[in-house]
Amino acid sequence: NEPIARGVMGQSAGGFCAAMLVSRHPDVFTTSISFSGYFYAGLGSASARYPYGGSQTAMDAVSPAVLVPHLADQEKAHLYFIVVAAPAQELYGPQADNFERILAASHVGYDAIKSIWTHSWTQVRKEFPPAAEAWAVRLVVNGTW
Repeated sequence: NEPIARGVMGQSAGGFCAAMLVSRHPDVFTTSISFSGYFYAGLGSASARYPYGGSQTAMDAVSPAVLVPHLADQEKAHLYFIVVAAPAQELYGPQADNFERILAASHVGYDAIKSIWTHSWTQVRKEFPPAAEAWAVRLVVNGTW
């Protein structure tokens, strides 16, 4: 199994984790599907920063929005992010838009699924089929499948 055939998926904090795992371990995973995720560690309350001891350096070390631009070009060439969010939703919409700009500026492949459903399991149920199809197309184009 090659990394190009492996991906991770999550919703909310799991969406952060999916993007973080791909950003930190492009030698293991190359595809991330994030449903209403965020892309900076420690967002929100002080309790969100607690696991990092409040250290911005520690949060940056796991934040996909910070990590992706610094990856080697050969790693960036193989990465693929599927970002699912409701554009108008507080936090998740702006996070998705910002991360998409970072991906584009970093020349990293991505698809944005602009959902009409907000942060919920309904969003995952409704948007999983197009997200899986986007990943399947990517696998075929890469000759992996």
